[in-house]
Amino acid sequence: MRRTTQSLRWFGWYAVSTGLLAALAPNLILGLFGLPATSEVWPRVAGMLIGFIGILHMNVSPINLQRYALATVVLRLSVPLIFGWWVLSGLGPWQLLFFAGADVVGALATLWGLRVDQQTGNPRQTSAIAR
Repeated sequence: MRRTTQSLRWFGWYAVSTGLLAALAPNLILGLFGLPATSEVWPRVAGMLIGFIGILHMNVSPINLQRYALATVVLRLSVPLIFGWWVLSGLGPWQLLFFAGADVVGALATLWGLRVDQQTGNPRQTSAIAR
């Protein structure tokens, strides 16, 4: 699962760096997308959670858990659907959709990695944790 592992690791680094930036300087990210600055704590909380998810991805990726990788694909592909619903229902600004782009790209990279790894003969390598 070499390619799958790489895609999860790279997405993990993206999530950690984005989460750290959101936790430390949320208004910088909000400003890049044309959103108003805030003094609320919630963007920082979201940044912390994003960073934690990235750390999980980086720590699980070497274990080669195919089910975990597939679950991340499904969850990351659901992000634009959920964000789209929030935008359409008036709960969030349209710029929220920009944040979903990285999830889609990362999910497609992991899905591609799963397919390539399966074609190269290593589709079900897991640890004892998955059993």
